[in-house]
Amino acid sequence: MGILGRIILLVCDISPRHGSVNADQEDIIISVKKFGDVFIFSYLCRMNKKEKLIKRFRTLPRDFTFDEVVTLFQGCGFTLENKGSTSGSRVKFYNESDQNAYIMHKPHPSNIIKGYMMRDILNYLLKNNYIK
Repeated sequence: MGILGRIILLVCDISPRHGSVNADQEDIIISVKKFGDVFIFSYLCRMNKKEKLIKRFRTLPRDFTFDEVVTLFQGCGFTLENKGSTSGSRVKFYNESDQNAYIMHKPHPSNIIKGYMMRDILNYLLKNNYIK
């Protein structure tokens, strides 16, 4: 073993649970413990709900719901609008600050978003710099 010994890295994801933590604040807590010649570094990263939803969305899960898409777009500054009384399941997400819009159909009969639509939404949000 080298001078520093072995290094063990633990990465954990925790969510703020109580009112004492600001949910919009990004915190990283680092602790270092030494056990003999082993150093243990612990990182606890608090992510807010928007960051967690984006992280989940980027994995293109097969169980992502329309309600989660609405929350995702709202977190990026969009509002949900119906296209009119004859629009059927068509909805529009509109961002007033940059006048950008995304139009899609609500999934039916299930509330689960199809894979091709997930990829399309992800490409749209990345291309227009709403998510990184």
